[in-house]
Amino acid sequence: MTGALNTVTPADASDENVFAAESVANGIARLKEVTSKAWVAVIDGGPLYDSMVGVLEGNQIPVFRTADRALRILEKYCYSRRKVMDSQDSGG
Repeated sequence: MTGALNTVTPADASDENVFAAESVANGIARLKEVTSKAWVAVIDGGPLYDSMVGVLEGNQIPVFRTADRALRILEKYCYSRRKVMDSQDSGG
């Protein structure tokens, strides 16, 4: 992460503020509000980024702490959606 993204609390880094309107987390939250797409995030940087996770989750964006877990859940979701769509296509 870079300081320009404002990903940690001011207490953790004097020149960053994850709660600032221009933080990447708040930017993602604003973008989510103007799209119809589902959103998830992967924040695997450790406890230093817990506040960023809190901002995202506070804006109803699910956060996974490892990419592996996110991909496993995505695979299950896609499989489930495919079964539902196949069922609808066959009239079931």
